[in-house]
Amino acid sequence: MSETRGPSRIEQQGPTPAGESDTLDLYLDGLLSGDALRTFEARVAADPALQRAVAAQRAIDQSLRSEFAPIVASGIAPATSVPAALPFEARSSAVSRLPMLRIAAVIALLVCGAIAYTMSRPLSPLVSTYRATVAAGFVPEVVCTTDEQFAEWTGKAMNVRLVPKALPASIQLVGWSRSTVMSSYTGVLLAKVDGREVLVFMEGTRLGKKAPLALQGRTDGLYQFESVVPTAFGPLRLIEVTPFDRPQLAPRIALAE
Repeated sequence: MSETRGPSRIEQQGPTPAGESDTLDLYLDGLLSGDALRTFEARVAADPALQRAVAAQRAIDQSLRSEFAPIVASGIAPATSVPAALPFEARSSAVSRLPMLRIAAVIALLVCGAIAYTMSRPLSPLVSTYRATVAAGFVPEVVCTTDEQFAEWTGKAMNVRLVPKALPASIQLVGWSRSTVMSSYTGVLLAKVDGREVLVFMEGTRLGKKAPLALQGRTDGLYQFESVVPTAFGPLRLIEVTPFDRPQLAPRIALAE
């Protein structure tokens, strides 16, 4: 009785049949020789599915080699060129295909992890306070537009009299508010520079401290710059949160004479 031939094992399993993966790896890395090489090449020649698997894996190899190829200096040609492989040509490789795949996978995981961290990390607490203050209308608790008002408020709230030195016409003081973002009592100076909102956070000198905020440079779309004013109670930290790429107000604040 004749037997109806069903789909081959290769056709059932897909491009790389079960049990063929290791042999295919050895073949593509040029590690088959003698009878083993001739037997495998004969099987490839007779099996379209296995031919497709070989072609697919070679395409992956070529892509990886292009991705990790050394950079050649402009105007200098590579010392040697590698000819394209023939359909069933055995070849040796300094770096096997499997380690290259592992390297590519690790790099992909690192990139994805960095993107996920950037998207999920919380905003800087100072930037969050800045945005909330601007969204609420940029209205201070205490209006402050003169040096005397400035010194009076800092003397009561921060235990040290401070004044801004030589403010240009582009800087207008608005007033003071309070927060606990830097310490149990953080003074928040509201000002405008060329019409744009700027906040200066001032850490209390005599009250309990929170964890230090290491803030310099650009964070979450705004710039943050730290200044220090020496006082009898120790250094007074000021952190300016600003849309400008350099501090405008905090470095001008000093002890009142």
